Amino acid sequence: MSEAFGADCTKALADADKAIELDAEFPSAYGARALCRAEARDLDGALDDADKAIALGRGDAFAFWVRGLIHAERGDDVAARADLLRAIDLAPAPDFAAQIRAQMAEYGL
Repeated sequence: MSEAFGADCTKALADADKAIELDAEFPSAYGARALCRAEARDLDGALDDADKAIALGRGDAFAFWVRGLIHAERGDDVAARADLLRAIDLAPAPDFAAQIRAQMAEYGL
C-alpha cells in the first residue's frame, strides 16, 4: 500500500487525531486517518475510519478510494471493486479517476 499512500504518516496521523478531537464530525480527518492506519497495516482501524468518513462525507471520492484499497488489501475483491468504481464516479478530476483505474488493474479488479 505504500505506493498508493506514501511512506510516512506519523505527522498526518497525529494531525488527523487532533482534528477528530476538535471536530468528531469532520469526514476528511477520518479519511486521512484511515489512509495512515492502512499504511501502518491496521486494516481494521482503517476500515472503521473509512466507513466513518463515508458516512459523514456523503459522497467523497477520496473516502471511497481509500476504503476500496483497504478492501483490496483485505482480499475482498467485490467490496473493493464497488468502492473503487464509486470513487471513479465521484472523482473530481480525470487524473484521479485514471489513477484509480490503474490501481484496480494492479489488484486485478
